[in-house]
Amino acid sequence: MARALLLDMDGVLAEVKLSYRQCIIDTAKAYGVTITGDDVVREKSKGNANNDWRLTQRMLAARGRDVPLDQVTATFENLYETLCKLETLIPSRGLLEELHRRCGGRVAVVTGRPKKDCTYFLDRFDLHKFFPVCVCMEDGPPKPHPNSVRLACEQLGVRPSEAVMVGDTPDDIIAAREAGSVPIAVLLPDDHARISIANKDPMSLAVVQSMMDQGAKAIIRPGLSDLLNMKFAPLDEPRL
Repeated sequence: MARALLLDMDGVLAEVKLSYRQCIIDTAKAYGVTITGDDVVREKSKGNANNDWRLTQRMLAARGRDVPLDQVTATFENLYETLCKLETLIPSRGLLEELHRRCGGRVAVVTGRPKKDCTYFLDRFDLHKFFPVCVCMEDGPPKPHPNSVRLACEQLGVRPSEAVMVGDTPDDIIAAREAGSVPIAVLLPDDHARISIANKDPMSLAVVQSMMDQGAKAIIRPGLSDLLNMKFAPLDEPRL
């Protein structure tokens, strides 16, 4: 029985198709390179892609355009200042409140976002009370390194083995697995819609196959309502 819930932000809490992922495409365009949404999905599926600035730089380099990281970052962040307003909340606030209650408040955000971008999203949707702990880019090495998962568990007062980590990329799954937590894969809203219309299995998606290969214990639908089927230990329940 889990005692804590850890959630990635992008693709789990925040719909970022029109913000972060679009920033990758538009940053590349600013340097004369064409990158598509499918290109981004493929790179994310390969792993080692938690930092979108570095991912963008790497994708540019693969297409013959070497741009210093500080320039890529500045271009990306300038675009994000506008596109961040297009982000939406994937799960309902009511569901997040219920998960927070069931976990006895032991819920954390574990994200590769800079703190300011994480804080912006939580402020915009009034979510701070549901997430007493937020581990961000500045707090240590990025996923797939397990440090962020371990740090979140430490701040929540639980062992990593007592936590469930929900993410939408192989990096999330690897980080949880290596920390000793239970990794859960979540479908992106667009991916879920696509396979539902085509009546296809989630395993037909390369990113889902990759997450399962890396040790995901389950695949859940966007919005996190499937987590209501999980058992979480009450706050005062003693450890075994």
